Amino acid sequence: MTRQVIEGPLNGLSFVVDRTDCRGGPLVVFLHSAWGAFGEAPLGDQVMSTMDVATVHLPGWGLSKGIEHFDDISELALALWWVVEHLSSEPVVLVGHCLGGALAVEMAITQPSKVCGLTLSNPFGFFNSSYPGADIFGLLPKDMMHLVYVDPVGSIATTHHPPPTDAYERGLMALRRVEVLGAASRFIFPLPDTNITKRAYRLANIPMTLLFGEKDGIVPSELASEWAAAFPHAMIGTIAQTAHMTPYESGALGTAVSLMVVAAAA
Repeated sequence: MTRQVIEGPLNGLSFVVDRTDCRGGPLVVFLHSAWGAFGEAPLGDQVMSTMDVATVHLPGWGLSKGIEHFDDISELALALWWVVEHLSSEPVVLVGHCLGGALAVEMAITQPSKVCGLTLSNPFGFFNSSYPGADIFGLLPKDMMHLVYVDPVGSIATTHHPPPTDAYERGLMALRRVEVLGAASRFIFPLPDTNITKRAYRLANIPMTLLFGEKDGIVPSELASEWAAAFPHAMIGTIAQTAHMTPYESGALGTAVSLMVVAAAA
């Protein structure tokens, strides 16, 4: 894995990118969730050891800088294309989880000719008042964990959010929560609806796979019907015994990405 910093076109803007050392086949661009990146992209050993994968750290989540330049998801999507163009001159496979999924769609709508595949897990982008999902900006962490993780006290949850052992660590956790929710609020507050439906025609020719968590309390699996209506050509699945962290609680995203890359390279 190689880390590079790509200085942005705006003052104080920089993107940190972690890229595997494999080359060949289309570049896979992974965009992380509203909770940030937890180590390497959750795409499984096969993908990470055999494919060209670039994890782009979004500004505002700790590593990349310059979140103050963006107040709209379309603005960040354009800047992400500026980063991707530094990484590859060929069409790429965009992969996004949660907020990263909404960004991947926005990028694809903006530049469909530069995308050869789109794979999303638990993506924001649609809102339905019949199944709204939890308000991540209004809940305390203790009230949210069971909506995000199928096992809120299991190894995945505690690895992502180690229980604090003292007041200092509790303070750091509180600061981190303010940081990530403050960044996310620029793009999915007050409602996580990014007006995809009116622009869905832009993706009619792009292969798409969407995954939802059966027990997701943030992006309810019922929203799969909204995505299916907008993208009737997409392959859509609901993964049992997963919540909002489907990519970490299941190997389904890695499998979907592997199939997408193989199809794009054929």
